[in-house]
Amino acid sequence: PPPHQRPYTDPLDFLTRARAVLHLDGATLGHVIRELSTTLAADARLDHTALPAARLADLGYAELEGHQTGHPWIVLNKGRLGFSATDAAQWAPEGRRATVLPWIAVHTSLATYRGVRGLDSADQLYARELDPAVRKSYDTALRARGLTPESYLYLPVHPWQWNDVVLPLFAPSVAAGAIVPLPPDGDLRLPQQSIRTFLNTSRPDRHTVKLPLSVLNTLVWRGLPTERTLAAPAVTAWMHGLRDTDPFLHDTCGVILLGEVASVTVGHPVYDALPEVPYQYRELLGAIWREPLSRHLVPGERARTLAALLHTDPEGRAFAAELVERSGLDPRSWLRRLFAALLPPLLHFLYRYGTVFSPHGENAIVVFDDHDVPVRLAVKDFVDDVNVSAERLPEHASMPDDVRAVLL
Repeated sequence: PPPHQRPYTDPLDFLTRARAVLHLDGATLGHVIRELSTTLAADARLDHTALPAARLADLGYAELEGHQTGHPWIVLNKGRLGFSATDAAQWAPEGRRATVLPWIAVHTSLATYRGVRGLDSADQLYARELDPAVRKSYDTALRARGLTPESYLYLPVHPWQWNDVVLPLFAPSVAAGAIVPLPPDGDLRLPQQSIRTFLNTSRPDRHTVKLPLSVLNTLVWRGLPTERTLAAPAVTAWMHGLRDTDPFLHDTCGVILLGEVASVTVGHPVYDALPEVPYQYRELLGAIWREPLSRHLVPGERARTLAALLHTDPEGRAFAAELVERSGLDPRSWLRRLFAALLPPLLHFLYRYGTVFSPHGENAIVVFDDHDVPVRLAVKDFVDDVNVSAERLPEHASMPDDVRAVLL
């Protein structure tokens, strides 16, 4: 066909031709080309390993995440500035590589623990998260260096973050023994779509861990803000309190709020005292433990992120169409069930409590029955993505000061 009728398939050529129209300066153009190139490389990997919708529908929640294609609106959705090609193969969700995470011990002069009721102390968390032999080996490793385990907090660390951020920027603390590297705990974990979040595939009953990763992806650096990491368990406790005392949310909707129930925050000795430095330098080290989804599902239920329902396989088969067919319902009835599961609890939180989530496709999780019919909603990521109305409501009286300080 004549040139003007051929499909135009080169986004990099489009960018360079359109740069004046788009008012892209040199620095922006350079970054955009870089992020787009790495996104295309990741998309090529996904295309080469794509599965048909029928196979995807059989995958578990953790495994399905590695087949998602990323943010539907942000075109440069796998830019991941900071990752090499080897890093991306190892750590990106589409790499689908379950891995063990190393742990570190951090002196309590740098590290602070917070937990919900029942996890008031770090020891209560470690009793659930670490096998007794592993915990003992960590204590022994510290004593062998003449250090007192009671003065340290343990947390997993992303190997990329350890190598690229902790060792260079916390070097004095590492040299002084305030930060001590430890071996992995032995559990295999899979990175999820947010890259910095890992699901435990060896022990699905154990918590999901969210770790800072100083990589720029979809417009922000993926660290863990110190103030919000500290407040995460308090936000969880307040949100759970609203849900647990509300019969509509608790009994009628059965909404699941995947609480961020424990955190270890590690401050940087220099950066944390400098409010004028860019935010990514105050989000360098720490961990959040989030409740695992499996703990909340009843027999026969299964879960998938809302984002999965946008997926289309290489043959053009929509993932949602596969689920509709399996359900035995007509599409209109199935969609009615989907919206009936998602919207009432979200709207109730808004109207009754002046509280909103950012229930985008990665944070909103659809729970299905054993016929793949949507039945209820699970939501995660409260601390980054919960806002409260500027207008004070009587229901806000129960909000603790530390929660009020971080919720926008």
